[in-house]
Amino acid sequence: MPGTGTTDAPARGRTGGRRWLRWALAALALACALAIVAGFFGDHVAAFDSIGHFRAHLSVAALLVGIAALIAGPAIPRIAGSAAIAAALAGFVTVAPYVLPDSTPIAADAVAGRPAYRLLQMNLRYDVAEPAEAIRRIAAEAPDVVTLQETGRDWQARLETLSASYPHQFYCSGRFAQGNVAILSKRPFVDETGYCDVENGFAARRINFNGTVATIVSQHLQWPWPFGHWRQLAELQETLRLLQGPVLIAGDFNAAPWSAALATYAAASGTTPMTGIGFTWLLRALPGALAPYIGLPIDHVLATPGIVIRQLGTLAPTASDHLPIAATFSLPAPPPAAPDTPQAAAL
Repeated sequence: MPGTGTTDAPARGRTGGRRWLRWALAALALACALAIVAGFFGDHVAAFDSIGHFRAHLSVAALLVGIAALIAGPAIPRIAGSAAIAAALAGFVTVAPYVLPDSTPIAADAVAGRPAYRLLQMNLRYDVAEPAEAIRRIAAEAPDVVTLQETGRDWQARLETLSASYPHQFYCSGRFAQGNVAILSKRPFVDETGYCDVENGFAARRINFNGTVATIVSQHLQWPWPFGHWRQLAELQETLRLLQGPVLIAGDFNAAPWSAALATYAAASGTTPMTGIGFTWLLRALPGALAPYIGLPIDHVLATPGIVIRQLGTLAPTASDHLPIAATFSLPAPPPAAPDTPQAAAL
């Protein structure tokens, strides 16, 4: 009858719409779960590691979509939703140490009698419109040593205005300003020339910290696969193995701290990525103040055993798209002096 047809059409439309939504949620939940799982195999497939850099964001998306799929039902959407939630929880467990503040107390005897020093890490952004802001930040923070990336010719001239406070400056520069790196230090360089590998964004200097000599590295890696990230990692292997400890490395790695890329770098250099820094980079189109909440954690500090990181975290944004990182650290105590005896003098 005419009345029956008029009543059934909207009902069928609503049913079809709900069915389409359920299957869309199931597909999205499964896609998020697979993306998170793939990121755990980045040491085997470079493309998977590129996906893995977004594990924190994917975990949030998987959790939300997974819950929606569970509510939507029936069986298949609920299975996909459960898989997404499980993957999200696995993702959260692995990213939490790096994106949440590290509240682990430092044992008093670990730093007893050892002086504290301060390092400032900054990607300056080669084409930044307001360079004076970064110069003022360095002067205000007054760290012992500064590691810098994307230091083109214009940046070098500006940084040299700090020479009264930082008389020891080392620039590793090439044709492309994005790969240029630098180290500024209040304390004297020990080596005569240092080491510069501009093709791989690597600069290292041995610095004397009140009698204890440490290697400080400024590092800038390219973007991950399909760009030159992994090629640089391969070419840096021998250089990293030859670094003399203690070693403190800081820079823009364009890699998440849980990634296979950073694990490869840390293994070659004998260092450990420090936890608790959080998100450090955000698109320039978005306010820099949002970077600690929705950005990517791609700027890092790595240290060899024996170096104690007393305090570590990001600072307020400058005009760059990267947040500065400040690290307060203590170096290993120097070995005891040899006894002053005729036998020791002979040796």
